[in-house]
Amino acid sequence: MIDIHCHLLNNVDDGSQSKEWTLSMLKTAVNSGIKQIIATPHCWPGVRYLNDRVSIEHAYLEALDLIKEYDLPLRLYRGCELFMTDDSLDWIKSGRALSLNDSRYYLIELPWTSPQDEADDQTSYLQAIIDMGKLIVIAHPERYSILKNDFSLIQKWRDMGCYFQINRTSLINPDCWEYELAWKLVNAGFVDIIATDAHHTNGKRIMRLDDIYELLKAKFDVEKLRACFYDNALKIIDDQLI
Repeated sequence: MIDIHCHLLNNVDDGSQSKEWTLSMLKTAVNSGIKQIIATPHCWPGVRYLNDRVSIEHAYLEALDLIKEYDLPLRLYRGCELFMTDDSLDWIKSGRALSLNDSRYYLIELPWTSPQDEADDQTSYLQAIIDMGKLIVIAHPERYSILKNDFSLIQKWRDMGCYFQINRTSLINPDCWEYELAWKLVNAGFVDIIATDAHHTNGKRIMRLDDIYELLKAKFDVEKLRACFYDNALKIIDDQLI
């Protein structure tokens, strides 16, 4: 399996806060069957977490050293989870914003809660990225209030060319508020990739995908499961069209 969304780099955002924390997350990934990882620290241009290639270099190299030191069967790549801000389009244009493994794909995060009349602004923002010749993976769409209030937006974004990444925790934890919309997206066919969005070493937001894979075996055939947990992510890493 491949995880394209996680926060394991040490002390660059609200994920890992130590070398030991990062190592624990890497080991959890290995134990759950994950073989390749794109590290995606938060990036909110002009606001906070100003993570670009330079700012994450030390943490990224530290994680690579841990993989080598402990002989972990993992490949690690760079990326970011890019939040919609006034400056983020400029970061993409200038090349400062990290795409997923230097591909055309950007992992884009939208505001979780926003007035419904901002839907057009968010759609225009996504279109502006596409117009630059980039490809979009929308991070955890199940968390966005504008989709919960107007589910037809998901088809509009799909028709524009957007792909969708659902969080493991959103599907596996019925107590979380995004659980209902996550399963609605899955049942309607709007799931391209399932990722961990892991931040921690224990609890719910950890680096494992094996449990949600087992849960989805009853719903999807092998080909669909392979696409969501491996094939589509590999195409992103290799900069191929999904």
